[in-house]
Amino acid sequence: MVDIHNLTQSAEIGSKLPNAAAVETLVQSMIADGTLHATLSHPPNQSPVLTFSPNGPLLTEKQTQAALAASSTRIKALTEEIKTTDRMLMYEKEYVNYAKKMKKNAAAGLEHGVGVNDMDFLGEDEDLMGSLCGGEKNGDVD
Repeated sequence: MVDIHNLTQSAEIGSKLPNAAAVETLVQSMIADGTLHATLSHPPNQSPVLTFSPNGPLLTEKQTQAALAASSTRIKALTEEIKTTDRMLMYEKEYVNYAKKMKKNAAAGLEHGVGVNDMDFLGEDEDLMGSLCGGEKNGDVD
């Protein structure tokens, strides 16, 4: 820190800091507030060592664990969404047909409207009254 002390001036007063301890305090405060991306270690029987981080802020172990936990939670949520979507696309034919209709309707400008192809009135007529009249079809009664 003595070398750094000789080269460091205070931005507040524009002159040298009073001693090496003041420089160390300044450096630690800059690291703490994120201004300086580095670590300050104190090897035994040596001057403090300042190590710069080339990739941004250096996180504590607790901060790293919290960031990993948050990432893990996001990944798990995305994984569940992917599984649900895959299940819907693979096993639910109705969903695939619905998606096709929505795409077709959107292309036709209907979006959420009902189109002619959505109605099933062109299909075969069903005799609803036949079962009430003794099971005969088309109202044929003896």
